[in-house]
Amino acid sequence: MAETWRLIVLKPVDCYTRCSIDEALLKSVGECKSPNTLRFLSIKPPSVSIGYFQKIRDVVNVEECKKLGIDIARRPSGGGAIYQDYRGEITYAIVIKSHDKLVKGLDIEETYNKLLQWLINALRKLGLNAKHKPPNDIVVNGKKISGNAQSRKYGAILQHGTILIKTYRNVMAKVLKVNAEKLEKITSIEDELKRKIDRNMLIKELAKSFKETYDIELVKSDFTEYEAKLIEELKKKYSSHKWIFKR
Repeated sequence: MAETWRLIVLKPVDCYTRCSIDEALLKSVGECKSPNTLRFLSIKPPSVSIGYFQKIRDVVNVEECKKLGIDIARRPSGGGAIYQDYRGEITYAIVIKSHDKLVKGLDIEETYNKLLQWLINALRKLGLNAKHKPPNDIVVNGKKISGNAQSRKYGAILQHGTILIKTYRNVMAKVLKVNAEKLEKITSIEDELKRKIDRNMLIKELAKSFKETYDIELVKSDFTEYEAKLIEELKKKYSSHKWIFKR
């Protein structure tokens, strides 16, 4: 009998709400107050998301972000700085109890390999030659199409990442301190397929791939009352100057 997970599909949210949602889910699932969860959303307005351990001024052009009205958020997970735009991506999160049979006994790289397989399968079904590039990227024809990060806390694992539908290299070049060569090694579904992709269709295909890859039933649901309160509390932290500029 297939295991049942919760599926949460949200309308676009701001970057601080996204960080708050992911930590709230991590805490709630880890405390066994909620089932393992798969969530999808996009970031609106566009923002820059930096990893927990990064020094903000080393990786972000803060003044350019202010000029363009682009928010900066510090994630609860590691990884590098990325530009996020609801018009060009979908972000996912997997929140799973640390002792779950799907990930039990796996180290960080093995966990990435396991929890990226559904996404690789979905991209391959679209006709893309998707591969896992350790530790935490998915590439198509040698170019990055999905970056992913993890946080382990409260007895659970949060793995979240971005699936690029369209690229905005001109904006990335302005707001991220990254060389042109690295930007050229980024691609998207539309870049590769040379056609438009419907976001809602893509989410359905991604959810279907998740179910088939892990033999899991997904039941669409919303946040619990406990999670909703946590999200509101955490937004104060994630939107604070002290948190964003802590390094």
